[in-house]
Amino acid sequence: MFRPVLRFAAKPASGKNAHVCTGHNTATRHGKVRAMCTEQHHPRSQTASKLAALAGLAGVGIIAGEVWISSRKKSDNTLTAKYLNNQLHLTSPHQSRSFRYQLQESRLASSPEPPREPTTTFTTTTTTDADTSFRYDMSHPRRGLAIIINNKHFNPSTQMEVREGSEVDQENMSQVLMDLGFDVRVYTDLTCGQMRRVLRKVAEEDHSDSDCLLVSVMSHGYQGEQVYGVDGLVHIHRLSRYFKGENCKTLIGKPKLFIIQACQGERLMEGVTLASASVISEGNLLPVTLAPTSVNTVSNDENLRPQTQTLPSGADFLYFHSVSQGYYSWRNIRRGSWLIQAFCKVLREDGYSGLEIMQLLTKVNRQVATEFESLSPDEKFNKKKQIPCIMSMLTKELYFTQKLPPTLRTESV
Repeated sequence: MFRPVLRFAAKPASGKNAHVCTGHNTATRHGKVRAMCTEQHHPRSQTASKLAALAGLAGVGIIAGEVWISSRKKSDNTLTAKYLNNQLHLTSPHQSRSFRYQLQESRLASSPEPPREPTTTFTTTTTTDADTSFRYDMSHPRRGLAIIINNKHFNPSTQMEVREGSEVDQENMSQVLMDLGFDVRVYTDLTCGQMRRVLRKVAEEDHSDSDCLLVSVMSHGYQGEQVYGVDGLVHIHRLSRYFKGENCKTLIGKPKLFIIQACQGERLMEGVTLASASVISEGNLLPVTLAPTSVNTVSNDENLRPQTQTLPSGADFLYFHSVSQGYYSWRNIRRGSWLIQAFCKVLREDGYSGLEIMQLLTKVNRQVATEFESLSPDEKFNKKKQIPCIMSMLTKELYFTQKLPPTLRTESV
């Protein structure tokens, strides 16, 4: 999000009330833009009154001659925009990211000079060199592979029921991942051994021209981060270990995303009544105070840093579970599981919106938490809730960019 800042550095000029503003446009390390006026303005009394009016708005203030406009609160933006719309005319010719502010003021009636309409033009930038070092490189020729494993039918020995509605999840997930540019491969009803073999072969492929990897496992599950093959349980980390740095060199430093739709236990999550916004804003919810860190646990000695950069072999993984440990995961037999419904909706609407992956997944969390609730004639299963769990070992920010049309392959083992 861009935060326009108008800085007025006023100094006396010829004339009793006139003054000149000089300055330039700069971009901060976070991509924010500062623009300083470069035009001659009108009587100081009028400008001062407008700055004072700005200072009276929420989210707007004057510090050391600088007019700042905060975008931290939606309400602040609304008030600020309402004022600026009356004072500043915003245009965006040719649908570019260049903005032109025109500040119009009437001259004093006694002034012999003709009225002027000073303008200041500045261009915003989305990233800076400093920003890119904290972002994953998503400019490779291919987005990468997306492996979907959907286990619906299970051997009688497992005592697991058919996962009705899982085919809806499979179809929705396949489509939204293709829309994001992934080359999608779909596998159904795999044994534990087949799941391991499929992922091992994927890890042995060359991913040099890929941005990332995504693996989605949809199945029954059990506590301890275990999921069912059609013949039994396998640990998630036995599936993801093939993509660690020592096993898959061409994915080192690239994001590896695992989306797990599976139960992690048999506990049912209750719903609670949300406190009103006024109660929260009054400060009744106090911040948590962290215990001080021992000085012996942290070292700032630059000499202790390795001379060549290395990464942990388990870095750049992200696990997105439908539930936290010990809890039941819900699925609708006609619409699919709660997690996959929300995940696909968020990526379909906001995948290319410029939101970072953690922002996208947080939106998924909120949708599952607020828009889904169980409905059952059995009171034990009625009005239950669910909250997904994000476990991230990512080391950079991840943003999806446009890619060429991908492919879909349905394979058997």
